[in-house]
Amino acid sequence: MGARHRARADTIQILKVEEIAANKCRRPNITQFHNSKIRFPLPHRIVKRRGLSRFTTVKPRTHFY
Repeated sequence: MGARHRARADTIQILKVEEIAANKCRRPNITQFHNSKIRFPLPHRIVKRRGLSRFTTVKPRTHFY
């Protein structure tokens, strides 16, 4: 409940869980994930440096634009 609504974890009560067909979904923020070829960007990648020292004095650069 952190994206669409705000609620504390101890106040959430799950009453019923039911799986529905994709054609019965009505909300666009759910139906956008029905594509089987959906891809997500990986903006904060950490490239593994093989053969180099484990410890360094510089923070890793994770933004690759």
